[in-house]
Amino acid sequence: MSDYLKSYVKPIKIENVDEYYSLIQEISLSDTSRIFAENLSHSAHINMLIKEISILLANSLRLYEMGYFDNAYYSLRSANELATVMLGLSDKEDFKIKSL
Repeated sequence: MSDYLKSYVKPIKIENVDEYYSLIQEISLSDTSRIFAENLSHSAHINMLIKEISILLANSLRLYEMGYFDNAYYSLRSANELATVMLGLSDKEDFKIKSL
């Protein structure tokens, strides 16, 4: 990376970042099969979204620390959008989801 570009990238250390990663790991390890026991297919899709959200959250922390603030923002925004979609789908039956 050229010195010119380095002047725009300002890494910032996040205090207690390990605690944030630990919380993200707890989210990623959550299992919805107990909630949607009657419909394991639906549960698997929700679990897949939870894993993706966790990855996006971890990426946003790392990108922020590296100084790529806009990328961190968009990763966080994508996690938020997926969480919104997940919440919207979690209370619907499979046949209603397929008809969307």
